[in-house]
Amino acid sequence: MQSDRAVETMGHLSPHAIDRAVDLLADTDRRLFLHGGRFSHLIAQNLAFHMEQLRQQVSLLEDPTGRDLGTVLDLQRGDVVVLFDYHRYQRSAAELAQSAHRAGALVILVTDDLGCPVAPDAEVVLAAASTAGTAYHSLTAGFLLTELLVQRSEEHTSELQSHHDL
Repeated sequence: MQSDRAVETMGHLSPHAIDRAVDLLADTDRRLFLHGGRFSHLIAQNLAFHMEQLRQQVSLLEDPTGRDLGTVLDLQRGDVVVLFDYHRYQRSAAELAQSAHRAGALVILVTDDLGCPVAPDAEVVLAAASTAGTAYHSLTAGFLLTELLVQRSEEHTSELQSHHDL
């Protein structure tokens, strides 16, 4: 069952990896870029919409090898690129990860429990299982992970703001 698999995934995530991802997502001194594949783009879009409520400098890259290529070429050291790349891995995600890596940007990869070609270029890898036993893979764990990242980023942003106000 999809929900069981999603809950199982959450139990196997590295607390250190989640903390590092939250630190990067909530760091308002860094520009944040998000991209997903054919279906996982929905998760990237969901996270982008939420992060836009918490911070500035958030960009959703819909076509990093086409109309968003100028933005990709403008990636800088310290930028954060969040990639959602699941089974049937997208060439655009691998190319974006390589471009980010060359520019000195940091990559957060959200992937399934299979071997993703983007992983070597990622500073943080969060494996959210997608296998549902059907032709279509479930994105339930990816959305659940996104909800966790949003909640933790909101808490982190609030803590930083309260320290700044002191």
